[in-house]
Amino acid sequence: VLTLVEAILENPDVVLHRQLDKLKTERMDEMKAQGIEYEQRIAELEEMEWPKPNRDFIYTTFNAFADKHPWIGETNIRPKSVAREMYETFASFAEYVRDYGLQRSEGVLLRYLSDVYKTLTQAVPAAARTDELLDVIVHFRQMLQVIDSSLLDEWESLKDSTGRRVVVHEAVIAEKPRDLAADPKALAVRVRAELHALLKALSARDHAGALACLAPGSTDADGAAWTEERLAAAMAPYWAAHPRIDTTPAARRPHNTIVTRIDDRPFRAQQRIIDPAGDEDWSIDCLVDLDAAPANAADAPGAAPRPLLALQRIGT
Repeated sequence: VLTLVEAILENPDVVLHRQLDKLKTERMDEMKAQGIEYEQRIAELEEMEWPKPNRDFIYTTFNAFADKHPWIGETNIRPKSVAREMYETFASFAEYVRDYGLQRSEGVLLRYLSDVYKTLTQAVPAAARTDELLDVIVHFRQMLQVIDSSLLDEWESLKDSTGRRVVVHEAVIAEKPRDLAADPKALAVRVRAELHALLKALSARDHAGALACLAPGSTDADGAAWTEERLAAAMAPYWAAHPRIDTTPAARRPHNTIVTRIDDRPFRAQQRIIDPAGDEDWSIDCLVDLDAAPANAADAPGAAPRPLLALQRIGT
């Protein structure tokens, strides 16, 4: 779905050319190591394109549609992989800008990601939004919220001539419900997004970033406050046995996050930690107490919602 959405959006040319430049550089190094002649190397580089996932399916389907709808005229489809690459690699906005040297073109990338998010929420029917797709949508919404909330505020707070708010899509995506406990689907989507952010920080050994993913004043099951040092100590046995944490989309699929109600209000959330071999003997265990962390209902306009996760333990 994300690939199809990207295919109907205008090309962010500067980003795509940087992708292509990087691919050409990598391929040139490979061909040099293989001893391929210079002329052959140049000829192959001239044939290269930026990534176009599912290109044959997209072109074939679009051409069949265009044959029956002549009003399309000269319009063409534009397969590409920018948002998809960011989601697959779990790259933050800053990481993607750094990796492709886009420091002078951040605005182009930001506007493009905003278009991706808006198209996902507008063009995909609610009935077709699987848990996996909701995770994708929330992933980009949170990314945009952190980078520049004004883009979201401008779009999500459209007003009619009377000044009343116009709701442009479902609350499960755009809004923070007054009572998340009454909307299990919205709660699960948000908790998964927060756990994935925590997982990413831990995978990068960014303990300050991991702390920022926790609810203010978060303590473990014994009531001890979490610090960077305590997080590092909790993860030390994992790193002693495993080289990295798998943060691919497969490892972040909904079945690897378990959200259950404990009593009337608190929820328990567990994120399985997948190692490179596919083992899942480690997990992140949290409480989600909506009474103790009511910021989801009353955050300041434009502010990123405060985390709901109270980390209890990391271990087997």
